[in-house]
Amino acid sequence: MIRRELLAQGPASLVILTVLLLQGVAVCGSVSSLLWPFTDYPMYRAAHHEGETMHEYTVIGVLDDGREVPITRGALGFKVWQFDKHLVEPLRRRELDADDRGRLSLAVGHYQRISKHRLAALRLESQPYVLTKVGLRAAPAQVMKEIELDQAGIVSRQ
Repeated sequence: MIRRELLAQGPASLVILTVLLLQGVAVCGSVSSLLWPFTDYPMYRAAHHEGETMHEYTVIGVLDDGREVPITRGALGFKVWQFDKHLVEPLRRRELDADDRGRLSLAVGHYQRISKHRLAALRLESQPYVLTKVGLRAAPAQVMKEIELDQAGIVSRQ
């Protein structure tokens, strides 16, 4: 009777051991995406040290009448990665390439359809935070980039 129980536990133990080993390999080394869901979790790998600066980005839309409105991922119905890919990343680049212009144009068009407001410009602002011994300390906010939009919402100038 005891022997049957031990034999029944063997396959389960083997599965558990395999999962732990694969995750251990993923954490310690480079792993192909073919081994998903075993990933290296980079957010747990990199430490942040005192004096390091982290940034929180805000996208501001300037309407035709000059009013400013925050453009949030919630307002657009975007996931974090979509908001970063279509708005924050292109606005952070020094020069916009054709792909950046396309991504921004899609996001601007989407915003204008759901908000019923026409945007004249986009601005990216950065709120830096410095890590101290007692926590985060806000540094002065700064405008990273402002771009004008044409009538169709296409990026016209940086």
